[in-house]
Amino acid sequence: MIVFGTALVAILSLFAISLLSKKTSSSPTTSYTQTDTQKPKVELPENFVDTGISKLKDTITRDFIVKNIGEKTLQLRNINSSCGCTSAKIISGDQETKEYGMSKRSLEVVNIAPGAEATIRVIYRPFTMPVYGVIIREVYIDTNDPDFSKIILRMKANITK
Repeated sequence: MIVFGTALVAILSLFAISLLSKKTSSSPTTSYTQTDTQKPKVELPENFVDTGISKLKDTITRDFIVKNIGEKTLQLRNINSSCGCTSAKIISGDQETKEYGMSKRSLEVVNIAPGAEATIRVIYRPFTMPVYGVIIREVYIDTNDPDFSKIILRMKANITK
């Protein structure tokens, strides 16, 4: 009976490790230096949006566009946010990440080919952490562009009852 129990625990452990490794796997990231002649290059036309007045019960969503104007593949990873009420996901072609934020950082890597663009969708849910008045929330995304290694997106809102 003990042998059976030990074998069962071993099998379940291997199964769990297998599932975990599949869930958290991500493509490897490629590093570049500022002196590299060919590298990815972030173009971010807008990194701040004032959404105006919203109610506490509202969900506020805004899209930001990031374009790769470099010669090598741009990689976006480690989506994070300044507050548990704010999250983001990346949409690129037919790839869409899950929502990630302060309490759940992404393990996914989004590849953007030279000349291509992606949408970063920022979602703010004021009711999650109720605060009234003017607020600014941020989303952070790491890149492999040596000249623009971290994207910071800011969303401003005036929250009312």
